[in-house]
Parts: sequence; C-alpha cells; structure tokens
Amino acid sequence: MESTKEIVKKKFEDLEFVRVIQPLMIRHIPPELFEQIKDRPFEIERLYRFADRIIQNPTQLFYILIDKENQIKGIFWASANVICNNIDVNILSIDREYQFGDAIKKTLEFIDTFQKDATVRIVTSRTAKYEKAGFKKVKTVMEIQNKGL
Repeated sequence: MESTKEIVKKKFEDLEFVRVIQPLMIRHIPPELFEQIKDRPFEIERLYRFADRIIQNPTQLFYILIDKENQIKGIFWASANVICNNIDVNILSIDREYQFGDAIKKTLEFIDTFQKDATVRIVTSRTAKYEKAGFKKVKTVMEIQNKGL
C-alpha cells in the first residue's frame, strides 16, 4: 500500500523574524542553534549574562526565526551603526532543515526593511555561500586580546 503522505520541503522564506524583547526569551533558543556557530568563539553563558544589555540597546538587533508552529528555527543578531550605515552580523544560525535556498538573500531583504542600503558585514569561514549571495572579501581583520594594556 502506497503512502499518501507528501514530503514538504521546508523553506527559509516560511520563517518569520521576531524581535527578542525579553532577555529570558534567549534561554528558549534551542542549544543546537548556538552549538553550530563555528565562525567565532562563542560563550552562551556570556550571552545569558549580558542579555539585558543586548536586548535593551536599540542598535542591537536580536531576532529569532520561528516557523508556523511558533518553534524557534533560527537566530539573527546584528549590530547597527546608523551613522556609518553599516550592519555587522554577529550571528546568523539557521536550523539545518531550513538552510537551503535563499536564506542569506532573504536575510538581506529583511535587513533592508529597517536600514536601507546598509553595508552588511559578517565574519565567516563559509565564504562561498556568502559570495554566492553577493558578498565580497574585503579588508583584513586586526585583533588583540585586551588584557589591560
């Protein structure tokens, strides 16, 4: 007997960006969305500790991506610099079942809704996906561990 169940491919555009306005909401984000962040050192406990400061700062754009069942399927966290018209993406982490298609392009369209024509920057080791979406490798990143110099 054949199954009549149809396999529905999940699409990024089916997710909705919802701004996090309560610091405790961050604790409801599935841990695997943080665990898959490989591009930079990331300490979840520091995020929990500084959640109030992040959420209350109007230049910090912290969003969850939810599906039709209100399940959290992604995180978008960026810092906006309205003077220089830059958006620095700190985190774009998407549940594996939604990573196909135009996730980066759709995120750029979302950014454009609140800061038109911004220069969007991200630090990533997955450069090919971003280059495919129109990003270019630019400047050298300088870094120092500040230990009270």
